[in-house]
Amino acid sequence: MVVNMSVSLMEDKKRLLVSSKDITQQIAMQEQIKAQKEFVQTLLDSQEQLIITTDGKVLN
Repeated sequence: MVVNMSVSLMEDKKRLLVSSKDITQQIAMQEQIKAQKEFVQTLLDSQEQLIITTDGKVLN
């Protein structure tokens, strides 16, 4: 959870403005992407031959 706080002057009085955002799903997605990248990198590292992708780039 990300929490932002700030003090503001409103109608000649100090007010505390607080907002929060649940980033649980965002963190889970980032971890999933990281795991997928590591898996693909492991596959590529274990290949003894060149792999040519459909966009014409050579991976080794």
